[in-house]
Amino acid sequence: MAAVDAAVLHARAVESVAVPRSVERRVGLLFTGTGIAVFAVMGVFGLVMRLTQATVLHVSPAWFYRLMTVHGAGMLTGALLAMMGALWFVLRETVPLRLRRALASYVFVLVGAVCVIVSVLVGGFAAGWTFLTPLPFHPAGQWSTWATAVFLVGLLLVGVGFFVFCADVLASTTTTYGGLARTLGIPYLRGRDDSPPPPHAIAATVVSLPPEASILIQSSGGSIVFNCFSMMAASASDASSLLLPTRSLRSPASASSQSPLKLAFVLKARS
Repeated sequence: MAAVDAAVLHARAVESVAVPRSVERRVGLLFTGTGIAVFAVMGVFGLVMRLTQATVLHVSPAWFYRLMTVHGAGMLTGALLAMMGALWFVLRETVPLRLRRALASYVFVLVGAVCVIVSVLVGGFAAGWTFLTPLPFHPAGQWSTWATAVFLVGLLLVGVGFFVFCADVLASTTTTYGGLARTLGIPYLRGRDDSPPPPHAIAATVVSLPPEASILIQSSGGSIVFNCFSMMAASASDASSLLLPTRSLRSPASASSQSPLKLAFVLKARS
């Protein structure tokens, strides 16, 4: 890639920015290519679901809800990976992002995605990508405890990967442009700075802030999840008395009105 035009750089960033090498370009393509591929496969799953609802294809109720679960989680993960790759490719010209952190975030997301796929396609987890409680813990005999655990761990790993990526973006931009306020262009808006950061650096910083701020909330939620795991073994013997009379999921042809999430409300009402 050609040398970076100094006109688009902040005065403090000229000395710290390295010319991107081929490996940096490959990282951007790695993220984006993987994200597009995952998004496309999940789109096929979504098409199968719609054709099943239209009675063009026949997919069993159990597999329909498995596809619905992996479709929602996979579409979000694929879009997230593609956006991370695009952000890396654009921002790396003006901000020295860390290669190892980018690869670490990619590995976290990839391993998390594999965990979700295994829990759904092998373990049979079919609580929907929203996994509203108490349905994941009272599956009506449709999946095992390990499938729920692997699914939640997979989502956690995807979140950790995104957090690592955003932490690197936030640390790199604020270091390059002299603090969070300057990176957001606040002094420029107040007329105190004539050389604001480039627009894409400001946008990247804004995008990276919410994951960092929400990590405390996610940590609290994580403790609740692991407490639920400890309760699952103790309540497994009593779960059958709380279940609906039928142990099979409803027909996918009427999924919009007969969602398995209704089970969650019935269980809550009976508890």
